[in-house]
Amino acid sequence: MWGGRTTLADRPRSEDVTDQQSSHSEPRRLADGGTTPTETAGVVGDLLARDRRSPDPALHAVGRDRTYSYFDLCNTAAKAGNVLRHVGVRPGDTVAVEPRRDPETALTALGAWLIGARVTPRVAAAVTETDPSPRALVAHTDAERAVTAPPGTSLVVFGGEPTTDGATHWETEVWSENPAAPPAPTGTDDPARGDGTTHRTLLDLATTVREGAELDTRTAVVAAGAPASARTRAAGLLAPLTAGGTSVCLDGTAPPAPDEPAGAENKPVVDETDVTAAVAAAREVDGVERVVVAGDDGGTARGDVDGWIDLGALPPES
Repeated sequence: MWGGRTTLADRPRSEDVTDQQSSHSEPRRLADGGTTPTETAGVVGDLLARDRRSPDPALHAVGRDRTYSYFDLCNTAAKAGNVLRHVGVRPGDTVAVEPRRDPETALTALGAWLIGARVTPRVAAAVTETDPSPRALVAHTDAERAVTAPPGTSLVVFGGEPTTDGATHWETEVWSENPAAPPAPTGTDDPARGDGTTHRTLLDLATTVREGAELDTRTAVVAAGAPASARTRAAGLLAPLTAGGTSVCLDGTAPPAPDEPAGAENKPVVDETDVTAAVAAAREVDGVERVVVAGDDGGTARGDVDGWIDLGALPPES
């Protein structure tokens, strides 16, 4: 796997990573069609337990019209964690991930948390100034030109074949990995993010959202907040996963400029049209009966949705 460079053109697969379910696999499915909800008293990696690998929808990428099942999500996140381990990431290390809405960034974050690493949602150009020692730096091929990885940092590129010597191609290596990634011995109060936000804080935020918005196995959550925010990740990804529902990512929207960090002064482009399209797409996902949007209150039109999660009203991230 690691001795040479192969491209997806050499493989009988599409660019998107997917895991075909074995005919011998019989994942559990509830009578009402939803994946078993899980308790959130532990760590984020608990959301990826083997008994949650069902055919139910877990993540929908709007721009690709692609739905990842819980089987796909759990397996691919474990594969991403194994790839991170292969490039040198160990428990407690930091993985810098470009803050985009692509499913690869969500899968990479989940994989990093699974192996006990911390996630820093920063773009490549900011890393050398603000976080000089991430063990791995994960960026889209469009931002690769802005990358200057510090010494000792492994560069991982998704969205296309990397042009940087020594860089790892996310799609190729994740596809070829074994999904059996045992979780690291991580504690609830260990940092999950480079800013000190712990697993407990993320899961408490997710629980607050799940209970307040009454999320269940038939609910989809459109993640419309800034992708660098812990609140967006907790509400838009983790909360629906704790409920056995579906997370919806707006991967077709414009990300921040590749050489600037996302934040209050550089918000990704998400408008009423984006949200409306995402809500409509979510309603077409098999098993979804209710759609809510997680975003900044007043930042996007609420439109024809069944609920609204105001990210600004959630408890502090850390």
